[in-house]
This record gives sequence, C-alpha cells and structure tokens, in this order.
Amino acid sequence: MTNRISEIKAKIGAGARSNKFMVYFSFPQGLDVSSTGLENDAAILCHASAIPGRAVGSIEVWNQGRKYILPGDTEFGGTWSCSFYNTEEHNLRRAFLAWQKAIDHAQTGTHTGNPSALQVTMRIAQLDSAENETVTYELHNVWPSDVSELSMEQSGTNALEDYSVTFTYTDWVVGDDEDNDQPGKFNGATLNDVSLNN
Repeated sequence: MTNRISEIKAKIGAGARSNKFMVYFSFPQGLDVSSTGLENDAAILCHASAIPGRAVGSIEVWNQGRKYILPGDTEFGGTWSCSFYNTEEHNLRRAFLAWQKAIDHAQTGTHTGNPSALQVTMRIAQLDSAENETVTYELHNVWPSDVSELSMEQSGTNALEDYSVTFTYTDWVVGDDEDNDQPGKFNGATLNDVSLNN
C-alpha cells in the first residue's frame, strides 16, 4: 500500500466505473424476436448485471496427517443475473418467458428435443469514460433458468417495476477466445477531457 498519490494517479487513470457497462443480449433464432428490436431493448433496459467469476478447485492429498493441496479443475459459477426495468407492455419479460416455454412447456408437458438450439452467446463489456469498450467477456451456452416475480403495491410511488433474470451458462472467455485474458490485449481507455468539450 502506498501513500504516494502521484503513483495512484498514474496507475488508476479514470478507474473502471461500475455504472459504465453494456450487455449485449441474444435470443435464439427460433423465437423470431430479432425483427422486434427486443435485443436492443434488453441492452437499454438492463440496469444491473455482473461479470461472472471463475475459480480453480483444489485436490487434497494426505500423508501421515499432513496435507498437500494440488490445483484442481476450473469451476465457473454457472449462473449470471441481470436486472431489467419493466415496460407497461411487458414485452421484454414476455420474450424471456417465451424462451423458457420453448425449453419446457409446462401446460402441454412437452420440452425441447434440441436444447442446444435454445442456447446463445452473450457479451458483457466494460466501458471507458467515452463509452468505448475496453474489455469484453463472452458467455457461452446461455439460457434463462429463472425469471423473477414482479413486486407491486398500492402504496408504491416514485418507482419503476423491475425484475431479474438468472441465466445459466457453461463457461466464459475474455474477448472472443481463450487467449484474450492476457494483460495488454485489451483496448486502452480513452483519454478524453469532458471539461474541454463543453
């Protein structure tokens, strides 16, 4: 830890802001929502998300009461949540519900015989101060496992309805391939000065 502000200033730049992000949503082709603009609506209405984590498991090897820990296998969290503002027509929420129904139709008792056709790739991007992408994370084999309830109350004021969707995925990579997680392969942040543009 340093108390030299000049070093912090040089290293941190503008800093990564938690409210500077963009999520690029995809729907399966079979749902036929690409012409409706709902993929763009999802990016606009998504007000909270997260970049998933990754862990490496451990293998414990014992000998005479002493423990040696070997690195194990890579483990992905497997679920990823996004929160959305709701519209009066519920169009985006209905699209997520239709996606779930295509996977498993509760009323008819039928389910898809081709689950891979209902899994998509999605991306999350960190944005810099000029809203340019600096790093993207690509999630694979994504599908909505849970669409949350909508809370309503007569006394509610100054608030919009919102809901969350929990997606299930298999793995993720930085960028669009497994080799992009090396430092230096990302885009540099834009050095813009807002005060000089006003």
